[in-house]
Amino acid sequence: YNNLTINQSVGNASLSGNATVNGILSLSSGNLAVTDPYVLTMGGSATTTGAKDVTGIVKRTSLVAATSYTFGNEYTTISFRNEGTLPTEISVKISIGSAPSWKTGAVQRTYDIIRTGGSGTAVALSLHYLDTELNGNTESNLVLWDGHLPSPPGNVEEYGRSNYDLTTNWVRLSALDVSYLPTAFGSKAWTLANSAISSYTWTGSVNTDWSNPGNW
Repeated sequence: YNNLTINQSVGNASLSGNATVNGILSLSSGNLAVTDPYVLTMGGSATTTGAKDVTGIVKRTSLVAATSYTFGNEYTTISFRNEGTLPTEISVKISIGSAPSWKTGAVQRTYDIIRTGGSGTAVALSLHYLDTELNGNTESNLVLWDGHLPSPPGNVEEYGRSNYDLTTNWVRLSALDVSYLPTAFGSKAWTLANSAISSYTWTGSVNTDWSNPGNW
């Protein structure tokens, strides 16, 4: 498609086959459900607009550094630092409507993010949510959490946040090493929930390593 608009006044639209969108994917009314195992591929310069969401798998190839790529919503974005080797592909499987089983108190949305290749670079993730998905969480206290699947409680980790926006509803995590993203679905997933630890401020005073305590 050289531009695709979803304007579904009742219910949601569904995609029961692989498709590629170049130009603009406009989600003006109604979500677009990409049914498993099919994939929606976004062209190299394709963008997403509108208040609605894609569910299912969204993929991008031909990635370049310092570019914010949308995945299923204009406020769900991934970008890469201009260093090292970027992945050749990034795919995001988006699930909405319920909290993940490994973090039942989280917002009602989950992201499973995988890569093909990539090393020596850092990733910035911005994950979108809706006010109706808060599931009792305090919006101003949302941070990113991940679960190593299958996830007993000991394999669920809080990752904090670098920035957030309460109007357009996203929370960002910057400087995540690309190697932390798995290469196959079903091994790790992300969600948003209230922070359970004391707040820390990123200074980067030592280096760019997110896990180095001296940078906080």
